[in-house]
Amino acid sequence: MPSASPTAFRPDPAISQRVRAQVLAAAMPSSPNPAGLRQAVDSGAPWQEFDRLLIQHGYDPRDLADVVAAFYLIAWEVATGGDATTQRAGIAAVRGQARQMLAGNSPLARQSEAERQATAETLAFYAMAAAARANDLRVAGNGTALTAFRAEVAATVAQQQGIDLRHYALTPAGFQAR
Repeated sequence: MPSASPTAFRPDPAISQRVRAQVLAAAMPSSPNPAGLRQAVDSGAPWQEFDRLLIQHGYDPRDLADVVAAFYLIAWEVATGGDATTQRAGIAAVRGQARQMLAGNSPLARQSEAERQATAETLAFYAMAAAARANDLRVAGNGTALTAFRAEVAATVAQQQGIDLRHYALTPAGFQAR
């Protein structure tokens, strides 16, 4: 049976296991809590929480376009200190923006279903890891470290995706340049 949309995928547990091993290997050296990181990855908690967030906002966690939209929303919140949940129309509009962006991105459009899953699960992990780290710093009252972390997330997204999230506002029409 074909996927519901050109960016959808059917999850394969073997791909999930490979993604978990890769993100653990990449994140472990810089983790402030290696034991907690291993436990979270082994339990699948970051992906379960990510899926819950997507479903809560009408997104499909098995569709790369929706995962990309959620990744940008979460990364924007971390980078700017904003709260996307105050802009429900914006959350819906970003979904359309992500679909349009992926439709115009030929390398992503040519990904196999397995590649879409691996990309989606990797983005989900990094979004949740960034959100968790920002929350930990906020709860600890470490404003200096939180400011530095926000700048680090913004710089990483800008370097890897070519988008500086700090230059965008979330409006009812989605992300708009400030």
